[in-house]
Amino acid sequence: MFTIILVGQSMMHPEYSQVSELIGALGSYSNGWIQVVSTAVTGAAMFVFALGLCMTPLKGFGSRAGPVLLAVAAVGVILSGLFPSQRISSDYAITPGHAAGAMIAFLVQPAGLILCSLAFFRSAVFRKAALKVLSAGLVTAALSITLILYAVPEDGSLHAYQGLIQRLIVLLWLMAVICISGRLLDVSRRSAVPA
Repeated sequence: MFTIILVGQSMMHPEYSQVSELIGALGSYSNGWIQVVSTAVTGAAMFVFALGLCMTPLKGFGSRAGPVLLAVAAVGVILSGLFPSQRISSDYAITPGHAAGAMIAFLVQPAGLILCSLAFFRSAVFRKAALKVLSAGLVTAALSITLILYAVPEDGSLHAYQGLIQRLIVLLWLMAVICISGRLLDVSRRSAVPA
């Protein structure tokens, strides 16, 4: 849903650049409320997902801390949706609430994925997802640091590619969530089958 709305709304604004503008910039365009609602709802769904992951029979290091960090990252997504960027003339400005939410989401999420993957390696049901989730966590950590240090600042060497870098992070994050969700469905199906 988030991806479809993002693509659809960006197509309504040909002046919007998928490569150089952050996703949050869409909140400052006409019909920006669509992006605001989509981001907040996606964050809420990710929070529920993290709660579901907390209820799994995972054990060991990262089994509880990982899902808790994913829940914190989801709160960051909700905050970034509720405090959208503001349009100033022909440009947009990132609001303090949006910046705080985005920093929480993009810095905490990789740690959550990495910790979850460590618990997944110890679980027969989740083991298939462990390496994928660990890889997503490590790559999104590197990309998030790159985004914050080199792409978001206007004088940063990768500023012209900040939108592309952010989209790669979101893509990997969503792919990890889908991978984990498949394992969660497996767990729920197995527990529903009578012994």
